[in-house]
Amino acid sequence: MKPFSLAPDNVPPSFPVSSRLDLTGLSMTGVTVSWPNATDDVGIVGYRVYWETYPTGCTDLYYCANGVLAGTVSPGTNSFTVNGLNPGVHYLIWVEAGDASGNWVIGVDADVTTYTVLQQYWYLFAAGGVFLVAVLLFDEHVKERRKRRQDATHQPRHDLDSGPMIPKVA
Repeated sequence: MKPFSLAPDNVPPSFPVSSRLDLTGLSMTGVTVSWPNATDDVGIVGYRVYWETYPTGCTDLYYCANGVLAGTVSPGTNSFTVNGLNPGVHYLIWVEAGDASGNWVIGVDADVTTYTVLQQYWYLFAAGGVFLVAVLLFDEHVKERRKRRQDATHQPRHDLDSGPMIPKVA
């Protein structure tokens, strides 16, 4: 614990150098963001997560961010799910850290484009297609093994997929 001081705290929190905002769980209407812990000489009191549609022509977040507060997070929690976004829109998302003296600083940011309806269903379709191909390949593998085993024993063969029992002719 720091000794008591009457001097005002003018030092804002800071994030580690090369910090970044990680994005996961992207969908049509939201994304989950996570970030590293910020540090402060007095202590972090929380984080604020903001979003806005990506500001066209803006090259510096610190001068053109007028975002919507998506939520606040207590210290020790380093992730938040931003919901209520529109499909297919490019967003800028950032996190601020604050201390007890009211010093807030933008620490990490990222831009992201939410999925469109077509993209969302295409990924589901593609995932289902991969499963179907795997099932069909496995089925063909089983049929081929069955056929080789039956050919090797010269036994009458009965393949449920090809009709009645047909004796093997030597």
